[in-house]
This record gives sequence, structure tokens and C-alpha cells, in this order.
Amino acid sequence: MSRCVAALTATATAAVLLAVPAPTSAAVVSDRAAAAATARAARADAFHTYSGTRAELAKMRRGTVIRTRSLTYSLQGVPVPIRVVQLLHRTTDQLGRPTTNVTSVLRPPVALHPDRVVAYGSFYDSLNPLDGP
Repeated sequence: MSRCVAALTATATAAVLLAVPAPTSAAVVSDRAAAAATARAARADAFHTYSGTRAELAKMRRGTVIRTRSLTYSLQGVPVPIRVVQLLHRTTDQLGRPTTNVTSVLRPPVALHPDRVVAYGSFYDSLNPLDGP
């Protein structure tokens, strides 16, 4: 049965990849402009800014939650009944220096398996903030 599931998954993935047109250079420029606008908006949001000293931040353990807030989640401007909690937490940057990061935890209105978590990690390899996800 697992081979059947794997084959169906591979077929579905191939169908999606073939159905989605390759991005044009205009789309890439548009994506970079959108990323730059998102980075500017995040810098303007005080929640994303750590106001303590670098020495205080260095004393904290990685993963320490510094601040939280609850938000209304929306898709294309339409609110949906998903509870969102954002966490500003201590981490390290690519050079091993203490820094902060914000992550969002989404909780569906009905938890079919409340003891399970689905995580999505978007990884990138750049020191340029405009290259972030």
C-alpha cells in the first residue's frame, strides 16, 4: 500500500509542477519587490523589534520567548477562524551572534488530533534580509 501512496504522490506532484507555469523575469522582480516591502513592513512593526541590549540578549537561552501577541488570521483579506499567536524569541544568526526571530503558531478551530503539531520550516541561506522568505 505504501508503494501505491508513493506513486500517487509522485504523480500528483508531477501534475502540479507541470501545470504551474515557470516564473518569468517580471515575476521574479515582482517577488523581490514584494519581499522588500514585507521586510520594510516588519521593521516598521514594533513587535518585531527587540528593545533590550545585545548583552541582555546574549544572556538569554536560545528559544526564550521574549514577547507574544494574538492575531486574526486572514486569507486575501478575509478573516478565518484560526487562532494565531506570534512569538518573538531569542535565536542566533548565521554568524552565531544572538538575535531575535518571530514565528507564528496557527491553531485550527477544531483540533482533530490536539496532541499533534504540523510544522513548516522555510529555510534560506543569505545574510541579506531582502533574500528572506
